[in-house]
Amino acid sequence: MDDHPRRTFALFVDNAFYAYETGEDSLSLLAKSTSNAVMLQHFNEGNANVLYTVVEPTQKDAESTLPPGSVAVREGNHASESYSDAFMTLVRRGWTFEARSRLQSMLLRVRKNTVDGHNPLSLEQQASNDLHYVPTATIYEDLQNQITPLLTKDYTIDGAASWVPPQSTHHISPELLKRLDQSLRSIERRPKHKSKFLNLTETKALLVEDMRAGPGQFTIDFKLKWLSQSPFAPPLSRRCRTCALSAMRHAVDATSKVSCFCPLTLVDPSPDKARLHSFLKGLVLRSGSSPKTSTLDEKLDMMENTAPSKLAHFLLNEGGEGHAIVKRLAALQIELDPPVMETAMDSVQPPSITANKNKAMAMTFRDCSLFIRADWNFNNVEARLADLDMKSNEPEKVVEWTNKEKALVDGGWYQLESPICAWPRIQGYCANNNAGGTDSTRHLVAP
Repeated sequence: MDDHPRRTFALFVDNAFYAYETGEDSLSLLAKSTSNAVMLQHFNEGNANVLYTVVEPTQKDAESTLPPGSVAVREGNHASESYSDAFMTLVRRGWTFEARSRLQSMLLRVRKNTVDGHNPLSLEQQASNDLHYVPTATIYEDLQNQITPLLTKDYTIDGAASWVPPQSTHHISPELLKRLDQSLRSIERRPKHKSKFLNLTETKALLVEDMRAGPGQFTIDFKLKWLSQSPFAPPLSRRCRTCALSAMRHAVDATSKVSCFCPLTLVDPSPDKARLHSFLKGLVLRSGSSPKTSTLDEKLDMMENTAPSKLAHFLLNEGGEGHAIVKRLAALQIELDPPVMETAMDSVQPPSITANKNKAMAMTFRDCSLFIRADWNFNNVEARLADLDMKSNEPEKVVEWTNKEKALVDGGWYQLESPICAWPRIQGYCANNNAGGTDSTRHLVAP
């Protein structure tokens, strides 16, 4: 029995991932000069993907985890290396230069089913049951051909091209997928993820940049959500789309967390800096990193005051990269939202294909995450966007979004007062500066 169910040993050969197993195929792969021993360790997962760290295994790791290998080839009365011995030879050799350049500081992202299934499904069952599944190859093509060009089009700020972290697609063998799926079924997982497993029809996996903090660093991440008001929000609304949805969800399910931060704070011309500081302090304290300082007071001051203050400046400063990312996403959300008339909740005409596609793109830019990795002294700050998988533009998905808006409007959730929502403050700013009505207020952040 494997004492390390989160670990799966594999081979990285010619930019593809294969299972380590005792068979003729593995024997030929082990013998290739381009073969590298790797260890995939379960790191994290979301609704649609599982992330694995890609580690160069040590001899101790391999010896303590690998099962005994069967004999590979017999010549006369003498046995050659076993599969485990051949694998250990690769471990001792270490990664080749090509493998190191590809794998170092990367995570392997593997797709999950979009349907629940506690029992393993056959390939045919997965193909027939998972009709809305989008394969990795399509996700990667959308990212390269649609998402990234929109983020950087006509945008000349230094570093804009780096907002989407490096990614590459790689073949993953059916045997390795099965091995990873078996491992996933044997480990403790969060309740909301326990019913979904890997999609065994996949042929590709993504290598994505690992944004975890290194020595002397910390990393925070959060969803940016709606950076403009919903076009369906009624006049004189007191809440933005994000705060209204948070309140409605909490009323339906008391265990649902009420949002403690309004994303419009990031585009507010006169932001509540104290509330933003409190939100960022919470992220820093939960980051799992801490600075090396001579005293505990200095450490706490760095984590509770200095770092949050510098993060706030990074996100709010008009000339900074963090604020540039926020403004660009806000502008794209507004630009891509179809005209209200075309997606009206009481319209008898279905939205056009273009309107559905643009709505899906706008929702993609609302559901992405911002990662910020920085030195504690803030000499080096990196910002990256993640979770940029294209949203579905199928009619039923657009209907789902429209029905959610209808529930917010009909339930009066936009009209409720909120102590944290920045929307009333933005409306007041526009009124005091003769900026016009709701529509121009909504477009306040557009370049």
